[in-house]
Amino acid sequence: MSSVKNDKEDFTDRYNHPTPVLYYQSLMREMNLVQRNEIIAKYSERFLVPMFEQWAKQLGKPLLFLDILSAHGNDTLALTRGYHEKDFEATWASEDTCYNVIKPRMYPVKIWAADLSPNALAFGVKTGIFDEASVMDVNELGAELEDKCKSGNIVYINSLVYLNKGVVEQVTKWFSQGKEPGLLILGMCTTFMDWDEVQRIKQFAVQTLDYFDNVPCYSRKLFPKEVETFSELYGTRTHSLFDYFMLKRRVE
Repeated sequence: MSSVKNDKEDFTDRYNHPTPVLYYQSLMREMNLVQRNEIIAKYSERFLVPMFEQWAKQLGKPLLFLDILSAHGNDTLALTRGYHEKDFEATWASEDTCYNVIKPRMYPVKIWAADLSPNALAFGVKTGIFDEASVMDVNELGAELEDKCKSGNIVYINSLVYLNKGVVEQVTKWFSQGKEPGLLILGMCTTFMDWDEVQRIKQFAVQTLDYFDNVPCYSRKLFPKEVETFSELYGTRTHSLFDYFMLKRRVE
């Protein structure tokens, strides 16, 4: 787990809220986090969806998408339904509209999510953002997570700052053992991670899988106490930085 984690703002109340409205209003809208979701949505529409459609046709079945540390599913909506800022505003801004899902899935896919928050997962399943979900501590590296990583075609894992050392590497190793086409997407908020940790994870990933692409962007605005720490460490004074680091499974 990153040594700078304690300097990061705590969002436990947002993650455990029964709906994503608090998370959306206070982080996605107020702190501009929603912009990175639109960036990866637009990237997916252009570069990922055609590849995923081809994989589904090749396999003759829907792909399996995993969202590990999913919260309420904002990245899932961006990567599977192409949600832009206006789509989140039309739904997640209010308790009256947050259960509406206003865009279809962009390719044949089944979605499984894992998180510590029962409320976030229950919301995601109820709304159809997720098909299935499991409440789990990813740091325990259990058998269900291993099985899902090996069988998943698209594995997205975010919030790496909360994971113990070696967890991302183990997920990467399990993913590499799958037999079907697959893409691993590491959502790396590099501002809140030690740089040597970022380098270690990326180096292991490119040794184990084939590099596909990297989409750098801002994650969100920094809170005042974060500015004090991270401007000194990394020179960023306004926003936290984020990489969507993508690697393909090596299959014959």
